[in-house]
Amino acid sequence: MALHLLRSALARGDPSLVHASWGTFIHAFEIVHFHHEQHLLEQVWSSIASLIELTTVMASSTDKNEACCLFTEPLPFDWFQGIVQRCWHHDNPVVRRITLVDFMAVAVSTWQKKATAMAIHPDVIPFVLTALFPALNDPFLFKHEKYQVRAAIFGDSTRGNSPDALLAMLSVFGDLEPLSCHLLDAEGLRVLRYIVHAHVLQSFPKIMKVLVPVLERILFAFTVPPESLPLDVLARYLLLFPVDHIHVHRKEFVSYLAPIQPMVQDALTSYFDATSAPTLSTAALTRLVLCSPLSTQEALAPMLSSTPLKAHVCQFYQQLHRELPTIGEKDAITAQLPAIYFAEGLALAFPSCSPNSTPAMHADDLPGQLAMAYVVTHMALYAMQTQGDCTAGHALNETLATLLASVDIVSQHEARFAIQCLELIATEAPFLMDSLSVFDPQELVPHLLQLSPGKPANHDHPTRTTSTQQFVLAKYTVLSSVLSSCWALPPPLLQTLLDSVLEALPTAGNDPLVLQHMVHVIRVVLPYTVFNLPTDEDKQIHLDDVYSQVWAAYSDSRKPNSLTLAVIQCVMVYLKADSAAVALKERYVRFVVLAFLEDAPVACHGLLEKLTIALLELQLKPEYQMPQMVNSEGFGRQLRSWQALCVLSRYIQPHTVDAIHDLFWHKSFLNHNLPQIRYFIELFAMRVAVASVSLRLLPVDDTPQLHLDTLLLMVPWLNSTHGHTRTIVQFVALTLLPYFLSHEATASRVAFLQPTLRYLSTNKECKRMFRRQTDQMASFQPEKECTLAGLLGGTLNEFDEIVPVSIVEQIKESLSASFAQFLKEDRHHGGQYQSTVAGSLQLFPSVTSSQDDVALPTAAGTNDASVSHDQIVQRKIDPNATAFLDELLAQTQAETLRDQQVNARRQRHQPIPNVAGLARTCEIFNASKLLIPSASMTQDILFRQISVTANKWVDMEEVPPANVRPYLRRMKQVGYTIVALEQTSSSACLSTFAFPERCVIVLGNEKEGIPVDILQAVDLCVEIPQMGVIRSLNVHVSGAILLWNYTQQRLLASRRVAP
Repeated sequence: MALHLLRSALARGDPSLVHASWGTFIHAFEIVHFHHEQHLLEQVWSSIASLIELTTVMASSTDKNEACCLFTEPLPFDWFQGIVQRCWHHDNPVVRRITLVDFMAVAVSTWQKKATAMAIHPDVIPFVLTALFPALNDPFLFKHEKYQVRAAIFGDSTRGNSPDALLAMLSVFGDLEPLSCHLLDAEGLRVLRYIVHAHVLQSFPKIMKVLVPVLERILFAFTVPPESLPLDVLARYLLLFPVDHIHVHRKEFVSYLAPIQPMVQDALTSYFDATSAPTLSTAALTRLVLCSPLSTQEALAPMLSSTPLKAHVCQFYQQLHRELPTIGEKDAITAQLPAIYFAEGLALAFPSCSPNSTPAMHADDLPGQLAMAYVVTHMALYAMQTQGDCTAGHALNETLATLLASVDIVSQHEARFAIQCLELIATEAPFLMDSLSVFDPQELVPHLLQLSPGKPANHDHPTRTTSTQQFVLAKYTVLSSVLSSCWALPPPLLQTLLDSVLEALPTAGNDPLVLQHMVHVIRVVLPYTVFNLPTDEDKQIHLDDVYSQVWAAYSDSRKPNSLTLAVIQCVMVYLKADSAAVALKERYVRFVVLAFLEDAPVACHGLLEKLTIALLELQLKPEYQMPQMVNSEGFGRQLRSWQALCVLSRYIQPHTVDAIHDLFWHKSFLNHNLPQIRYFIELFAMRVAVASVSLRLLPVDDTPQLHLDTLLLMVPWLNSTHGHTRTIVQFVALTLLPYFLSHEATASRVAFLQPTLRYLSTNKECKRMFRRQTDQMASFQPEKECTLAGLLGGTLNEFDEIVPVSIVEQIKESLSASFAQFLKEDRHHGGQYQSTVAGSLQLFPSVTSSQDDVALPTAAGTNDASVSHDQIVQRKIDPNATAFLDELLAQTQAETLRDQQVNARRQRHQPIPNVAGLARTCEIFNASKLLIPSASMTQDILFRQISVTANKWVDMEEVPPANVRPYLRRMKQVGYTIVALEQTSSSACLSTFAFPERCVIVLGNEKEGIPVDILQAVDLCVEIPQMGVIRSLNVHVSGAILLWNYTQQRLLASRRVAP
């Protein structure tokens, strides 16, 4: 309606006075808003570009029209915005990317050319900021290899969030040399910190291992000096760095912060001053001190001695003590605490146990109370370890005993505080714990079993769930720590403890850390409970019950490596293999399992055979049968299961091979897995094959028939369109053919392959590939790859997954290297291949003859006298290397030959998407007719969607495959030249080929190409020059390339004739 009104308004005035930009605008507006086809938008883009040049700059005074009518003036920019906005929100990401890039290119070019005479229109700047930049923030625009940015960064109205783009943007600082001017000021650093904290740390913490070095370089090399930054901005930015990273690079951070040490001292003074509010948070101030020289820590003593003990002082000590890297530094900071802090801390942290103490704290003060307990604990530990003074430890013990004795009558807050104090001592000071009688397991374990979190007085309090989880975690942490050093509990108490933990297991799934401690408790008590049952049957029944409950809770929980390790250790108690989990990091817990599987005791071999069968049955589940995204959770499960099967393959025995055959070859082996997983599947297949009775004797001398049959089955793949497939078959042929040709018993069966062997043995590229393959195969040992050491030989990616480099990938790399060497040599010797592919690859000299001398095959048969060496054949079938075909065909019965011809004709049928795409291409380039194998294809809904009504405008004729030769004969009779697109021994290169004015273009099947009988009926063959390894293009793409070349030649010819 708006477009109609605009047209009517323009039509009412004098057309001669209307500025031409309005007509351009209406035309472009109509195409952009009402048509979605990419090619139409590309056609109208030149008009849009002219409007960009016109509207994004201010017109000079001499260009202004004196008339007052709107339409006599050039199109305003605010009218034009809608066109590009619509392009930037197009459904097709290719359209969005092209129009965004072209808009920026045209705008910048225009501004550079006209910057001296004209200024940028004032409305353009906010438009760029509010419309262009958000449109660029689109992950679908950059999903291509050549773009470093693969996803959107952040924002409320973007199409997706991911740290990849942020990492790609910031990675430029890794290579950028420091500049004379700084790129980031305080505001820039504040924004960067927020982006990383809100959009990376919260959802993608693993990427920080890559991002942290970049953030450090940005701070040190590209940010204003630290004295120019607000201290709170700098401190919060430092909090992004993991403590371990600061420990490793502490010298660099200390050197960077050296100029602002007076500011840090002032912040410390303000923090400890009880009369004023601290200017920095505890975490921020602690991080500044950690990145400061040791003198800053040593200067804390006078501040502490003049400051009464308060909760925030204890929290500062707790935070700093935990982050300091060495025990010496921790002891040094503890030594600076005034002695009076211990008594004050006991009174403030345990008010119910001190008669002269201040009133009890509120529940919200629990973090402060625990911080005071932290200070008291480490002061007692320091006195005991450095001076042998146990006085403070005894006082802490008496206070804890008093608190535990009254835990039933005090508030729930006090009960939670008591159990968390015990947890603090058990985790922070186990040396001190062993010296305190309050941790006597005979008294403490029954007491802990009776404790429950209870219910807060305010049932709707927001911290109710958190406080309950903290109570449960503290309870089982203390139990786990106490039982780790005590074995003297009576069996009834241990059985009660086991029953209590098993009863609580189903509720622990929400917190993996709680479940981890529960599993540890179960592992400790199992040898003294279930293992002591009188009969093996009872023992097995109870063990099955315990392990099933543990596994059920584990399955319902998140699975950090520390929890998985605890579950494995619990299971290995029964297998007596605890040592298998020693000396390995928790993050690599699966390697613990693989190490055990690789060197399991003989008594476990039966269990491992069952495990192999179970893992193969697991591959039959739908989630294991379909390909998963790389580094996804499903991908990890598939990858690790096949890695485990490879390690287990050493235990395959003859009596289990049949069961494995049934599950593997006809089922899991056929799954569509990614190459990284397929590599391990094929490794397992090799191991299964070796374990089979029929394949144990692998030398050729012992199994010649087996090797010969294998060779003959592989020979047809020499004609594969995949380079790596051909390379593997060539390697097998070069390895086995000399043996069989040299033995009289087998020579006759492989005599037809002798030309092939001769070609492979003399061709330079084939010999080079064979040498590379020999080296690769010599280093490839399946039995070694199926060990833990072999697995660890792969690449460990950022997600801690072992990703192998498969044989196929190695072959592809070798092919690329070989082809690059070939091109290098070709360029050095005149570039014959790259200038004319057909001429450089012609296999034997051409025979000059006139067209009248060539006799075409007739419907009745083939004129044998005319074929000889001038026959056109596909170059994928090398006449020199496959001369054996004549002998093979002569030995083949006529009926078999006819069946093969029928199959070839069926393969000429093209998929509907290809035919529909060709129809659309024919309409664009105005081809006179498209021949299709079946008219019914045009009624298919997929055909209509892809062809976009092209079938209404292009004349289509049905020509079944059996009628192709007669049709071509008729077209020749009316003056058409038949041109086939095929790689043949006499094909011309498309770059130098001149199309006849009237021609019929014949396209073949993507895999088999054009059949021989059709090739003998064509006049000319042309091929598209290719510089890669793959030998074929999609048939629609190939046809489009030819049609465009034909059209281009006609257009150029018409221009030459026009003058």
